Formats: sequence, C-alpha cells, structure tokens
Amino acid sequence: MRIAFDARYIEKEGSGVSVYASHLLYNLFKTNDIEIITISAPDQDINGLCNIDTENISCPYGIQNHPMQEYWLSFKLPHFLKEKKADILFCPAFIVPLKKLPIKLGVTIHDFVFRFAPTSMNRRFALYAKFMTNKAVKLSDFIITDTKAIKDELIDLYEKDPKKVYHVHPGKTFRTFKESKDNSNSSKNSLNALGIRKPYFLFVGNLEPRKDISRLINLFQRLRKKSEFSDHLLVLCGKKRWQWNKIEPDIKNNLENVFFTGYVEQEHLEGLYKGCKAVFATSFYEGFGFPVLEGMQAGKIVFASSIPTFREIGGKGAVYLDLSDLGASEGIISDTLKNEEKMEIIKKASEKRLDDFSWEESAKKTIDIFKKSLIF
Repeated sequence: MRIAFDARYIEKEGSGVSVYASHLLYNLFKTNDIEIITISAPDQDINGLCNIDTENISCPYGIQNHPMQEYWLSFKLPHFLKEKKADILFCPAFIVPLKKLPIKLGVTIHDFVFRFAPTSMNRRFALYAKFMTNKAVKLSDFIITDTKAIKDELIDLYEKDPKKVYHVHPGKTFRTFKESKDNSNSSKNSLNALGIRKPYFLFVGNLEPRKDISRLINLFQRLRKKSEFSDHLLVLCGKKRWQWNKIEPDIKNNLENVFFTGYVEQEHLEGLYKGCKAVFATSFYEGFGFPVLEGMQAGKIVFASSIPTFREIGGKGAVYLDLSDLGASEGIISDTLKNEEKMEIIKKASEKRLDDFSWEESAKKTIDIFKKSLIF
C-alpha cells in the first residue's frame, strides 16, 4: 500500500497542524506497514524535518499559494501520483484537489473555526476555509478528526456517511518528562535563557481571539490581588497570529507581570512546562489541544476551558473553567492550588488519562483506516 502524504504543512517552528502532520508522518514511516511518498513545498526538507527517508513529489507551491496550489493539486499532481503508483492521497488538513481523483482521497478535518470562531480569521481566509472544507468533505473517501467532538460536529454540519468518518486521537508531543536533577537543571536553564523567573502560570499556543487571551489576562490580574499569587507572572508562550490586532487594544493597559516569549524551541518549551505553577488552556473553541496533554505530561495542574474537546482530552485529569464567570474561575483556581490532596488526585487521573494518547497507536489506527478505504 502506497500513501502519498501532503507534508507541506510541516515547518520547523510549527504548531497545530504542523505538529500533527510531522508526528503522524514519522510514526507512519516507522511502522514499515506502508510505503510513504511525501509531497513537499519549495525549499522544504521533509526528510530532515521528520527524520525519515521517503520518496518525494516536489510541489512548486506552498500551502499559502492560492489559487496556484489548488490548480497544481487538481491537474498536475494526478500525473505524479500515477507515476508513483500511489493508492491513496492523504491530506492532513482541508486543502485538497478540487476534483475527484482516480485514487482514494483521505483528509483530516481538525476543526470548524470558520463556523464557530470566525473572529479568529480574517473574512477572506474564513471564506476560503469554508469553501475548501466543503470540498474536502464532499470529495474524500474517508475523513479523520482529532476528537469525537469534532466528528459529531462534522456529521451534524454535513451529509457525510458516518461510516466514512473516524476520530483518532493524536499522541503526546513530548517523549518523556522524568523527574530528575537533570530535568530540574534543564528547566532552570530554559528560564534563564528566556529571562523568566518563578513563580509563573503558563499559557502555550498561538495568540489569537479564540484562545480567549483577554479574559485570561483579566483572570490572572484578579488572582494577583490574592496574597498567595501577588508575585506570580503569566507567561504567554506563542506567536502573535490571526487577528492579534483585535486583542491588543483590550489588553495593552493590563499587562503588569504578563510576559510574552514568542515562539519557543522544544527544548525550552519542556523547561517552561516543568517550571510553571499551573497551565492554562483557555480557548473557547478548539479541534484538539496539545497544551492540555503537555501540561498533564509535565505533571502540572491544567486549568482548561469547559469545552467538549478539552473535556474529551483531559477527562478527570484537568480542572475546567467557565471564563464567562471570572469570579467563579478565580475561586476554582485558588481552591485547587491550596488543596494538596485534591491536586494529587487530579495528577494521578492525568497520568492514567495520558495512557490513551500514543502516536504509535494513532498511526496504527490511521493505517487500518487506509486499508479499510481500499476495500470499499
């Protein structure tokens, strides 16, 4: 079975789809159960980025090159797929050819931000995302989602045969978080490199409206009025991305003890997690949520928005907040962090929950879906 994998989403400083695509591609390659043909963008070294060795099709356009990439995918790529004898084209996000291919097409739909959180996109891209997602759903032979919550949304929004929609949880993004002297030193080195001091709360993710940054900062400033949190920092780790200009006016006068790191390399990111007091994941809409898993891996209490995807990921291993009620959220955080017994129960639950997230298992389930699609 030969799989053409559109790897153009993978980048060195990637998040979200890039993280998903790189980990899945690497673990599919490791299985040796299938043959992988990658599709790369100009100047993109997929084998180097993912530590693999595969055949490759070079696309002259990156994922930002509209509409030329859609033309190439629809009218030029089929020739290369035939030449490489590919059985399936797999697209790890919604950008797909605009016409039916002579081989099977699979796609991962991560979310419906254009529908449920449109303020996080400019209008033009929201319309594009809607158009391409509609095409992906219509033309695909199978669809994978990261969570059952997104699978349910997809089935509600589109007339797609539920038997062709599968939810496969991604795996953990960090290989290990062992308690050790070396780990402690690593955390200290990371904090020194970034100019951060303890104690601090940590948020990780692109800084955009759906992450609810404004309310998170308001919540943090309320917490700082309590004596036990008065010296804390709020570290916001991530790039300022979609519609940041809509957030900035609301927070510019409320940034005391708020620290922006920008993008942080993996080695320092692990150190940030290990050194923090607790992790915040405050999005009001998500398709998945790697920071929830990462916080749990680091052995930290994760305070997450009470949305279906986060509850599905965290289970009993996280604490859930309704950020529309900052007073109640403040009380939950304060009460939790003062209760050692409660924190221990949550951490044990998170350790158990983490057993359900494995990239090896994700790859195995994805291959099973590939095989099934070729039968029907």
